[in-house]
Amino acid sequence: MIGKAKPNKSLSATLAYNHKQGSELFFSHNMVGDNEQDLAMQMSDLQKCYTGKGRNLTIHAQLSPAIGEGKKLTTKEWQKIAKSFLERTGMCKLQCMGYLHRDKEHVHCHLVVNRVDENTFKLYDDSYIMLRAIRAADEVARELGMTRAMLVKEKINKEKIGSKQEFKVFLENILMQNPKNLGGYFDAIGSGGYKLKVHRDKETGEVRGYGISREGTYMDASAIDRKLTLRNIEKHFREGNSIKEKTQTVGQDKHQKKMDQKIKLISSIKPDKIQIPFEIPDAQSSTSLASSGMETSETNNLQRKKKKKKKLGQDI
Repeated sequence: MIGKAKPNKSLSATLAYNHKQGSELFFSHNMVGDNEQDLAMQMSDLQKCYTGKGRNLTIHAQLSPAIGEGKKLTTKEWQKIAKSFLERTGMCKLQCMGYLHRDKEHVHCHLVVNRVDENTFKLYDDSYIMLRAIRAADEVARELGMTRAMLVKEKINKEKIGSKQEFKVFLENILMQNPKNLGGYFDAIGSGGYKLKVHRDKETGEVRGYGISREGTYMDASAIDRKLTLRNIEKHFREGNSIKEKTQTVGQDKHQKKMDQKIKLISSIKPDKIQIPFEIPDAQSSTSLASSGMETSETNNLQRKKKKKKKLGQDI
């Protein structure tokens, strides 16, 4: 069961809201009679007796059981719920009118409470009235064995925490794969088994945000992690592209620097300092050198020995 309550300025406007087609007056408290007009007049007259500075003299409360439970409740059971709620919120001494709304599938009741106490003509302290209503409705549901909204909310929160962590890990893994741009990032989300929902400006069509869902659980990126919002994702891609550009520039600068150093080294060498290496021919190539008109010391010695032998032979 869900409980809500808030202070209202106008009693007549609050009653008019509840007195609509399909509503049923099922409950009155601390008043005489059962005619709706007479009951409303009693509440209005009591408020006129208040002379203080307060302006919100009416409290409007709502009690909503689970859909299946609300349909099954009888009028007496609804009356028991209303009375127990007033006691748990400390409003059991105040005037109250209750309406059942059966015009929707979700059957619920509204309580219109007069803040003016008929014994003291002072106002009921409505501090933290919403929190009181939530707690009182939960206690009534627990007492009557009905579905407790607080337990349902705790279960949903636990599921959300698990989904939040799962969604966060999924999106962070996509970023680790270094998609080129926002379009690639969105494509990776769809290919990963998640549904992407992009929020766009109605007038310009510009992308304003995004969220993802899976198995009926949807979460905006801002709710998953502030680092995964559209603005921060776009910033991530801008910084990544600037790093790539810097890396390429640094590499080009290093290559150019090496080339400049080589050119400087070559230009610093004087022409007279350059030595051209000379290859000494081996013994096998001596004949070829002799035939080409080039003489070596070995060929000269051979020719001398031949002349000496020839001369000795002539003398003999």
